[in-house]
Amino acid sequence: MTTPQKPIGSGFGSASVHTRAVLLMLVPVLMACGASQVAATPEGLERSGLTAYTEGRYDDASQAFAEGIRASERLDAPDPGLGQLLSDLAWLYHEQDRDLEADSLLQRALAVDQKSFGSDALPAARRTQELGMLYQAEGRFKEAGPLLGRALFLYEANPKADARELAITQAQLGLNYQAAGNLDRGEILLKKALVGLDSGMGKDPCYWAATLIDLAELYRASNRRSEANRMFERALREAKAVPIGDRFTRGPVCNPNSVLFRRLESIRGDRGVRTVPAKSGAEQKK
Repeated sequence: MTTPQKPIGSGFGSASVHTRAVLLMLVPVLMACGASQVAATPEGLERSGLTAYTEGRYDDASQAFAEGIRASERLDAPDPGLGQLLSDLAWLYHEQDRDLEADSLLQRALAVDQKSFGSDALPAARRTQELGMLYQAEGRFKEAGPLLGRALFLYEANPKADARELAITQAQLGLNYQAAGNLDRGEILLKKALVGLDSGMGKDPCYWAATLIDLAELYRASNRRSEANRMFERALREAKAVPIGDRFTRGPVCNPNSVLFRRLESIRGDRGVRTVPAKSGAEQKK
C-alpha cells in the first residue's frame, strides 16, 4: 500500500509539508490495485483504511489498518503485506502527532520487510526511506540523513527500483543536505530529482512542481533571489497546468487544498500576491 503521510521540515516550507506530499504518493496506485479484494482480507482492510484516510475519517482508517495488521498476523504463512500495513498505520499516527507510536511501527515494518524480502531488497529500501522521512519530518536531520542515504543506495543498486521513488528519495536527501548547510550538494540532488520526475517512468508533474519549490527555497537560502523568484513562478505555472481532474485522481499534492497549492499560496502571500483560493476542510491524505 502507500503511506499516509504527514509532511517534512526544510524546503517546501517545512520538512513536514514535503513529507506529506511524498508519502501520499502511492495512495492512488494502491487503491487502484485492490478493488476486487474482499474487505475482511488484509488487502481489503488496507484498501478500506486508505479510502477512510483520503476522506478524513481517521478513526475508521486507524481501525481498518489495525484490523488488517491482526488479520495479516493470523495467516499461517508470513504475509508479505504486513510491513505495508504497519507503515500505513504509522503514517496515520504521524498525521495525528503520535510520533513515538509511528516510529515504533516503522521500525517494526522495516524489520518485517528485511526478514521477509532481505535487507537489500526494495521493500526494505522503502521502509528505510520512510523511517528517514519520518525523522526528517520531526526535524531529526542527523538521524534522517544516513537512512535516506541508505535508501538511495539501495534504489540506485536495483534496476527494478521505481523511478519516482528514486527521484523522491533524491529530493529528500537533497533537503537533508540543505538543512545541514551543504547547499551545493543539496542543489545537485534536487536537480537530479527534477530530471527523474520529468521523464520516463518517474514522470509526475505534481511532485515535479513540488520539487521546483524545494529548489527555489534552496536558491532563496543561497541569496539567489532572482533565480528563486523565477523558480517559484515556474512551479506555480506547472502546478496550475495539471488538469483539474488529475488533481484529485492523482492524490492530494495537486488538489487545490493540497500542501503544494497551500505552499504556493503562502509564498505568494508573503510577496503580497494572491494565487489560488484556499479551500476549507480537511486536506486529503495519501
